[in-house]
Amino acid sequence: MVDTELQEILAKEVEKLIANHGLAVPGRNPIDNPEIEEPYVKGDAIWKNWNVYRQEKPYKTDENDDELENYVIVIINDEDLDSEGCWTVEMQFIVSIELDEDDRQGHIIIASFMNELWKHFKTHNIAEGEAELVPKSAKKRWNQESYPNYYEAALICDWKFKDAEYVRGVEELL
Repeated sequence: MVDTELQEILAKEVEKLIANHGLAVPGRNPIDNPEIEEPYVKGDAIWKNWNVYRQEKPYKTDENDDELENYVIVIINDEDLDSEGCWTVEMQFIVSIELDEDDRQGHIIIASFMNELWKHFKTHNIAEGEAELVPKSAKKRWNQESYPNYYEAALICDWKFKDAEYVRGVEELL
């Protein structure tokens, strides 16, 4: 396996999470608001039309290309060789949404999504043993300078390749 294969696997996992999971929304907790019958918004309602891109977001060709918004970009970042001779790649999941609501809950939606993503990566064997998540490497970074009604953050985590498998994958690409 090589970094681009891992990127594709992770992007597909993100797509599955967006399509299949709901999200607990603040204020919809039945303990706080007993009149609320359904405390969760289904994934297709709150994460509706989220795009998943690999490495970069496509350029808008028109001011009205709104369907390009609300996205997760799966980015291959720095790669390092560790003391054991294994490659470690930093993968970034940049999440950006546009939300025109008075509640201004965009950060909570993104934080909840990143928590679900992290929990999913920790509990599933995503890369089938060819690469593994480095649990203590995770970071979340917030863009405090995004435009009004836009919310952006990144989940950053390292994945460690088994050295022999990584070299095999590189040779296959050459």
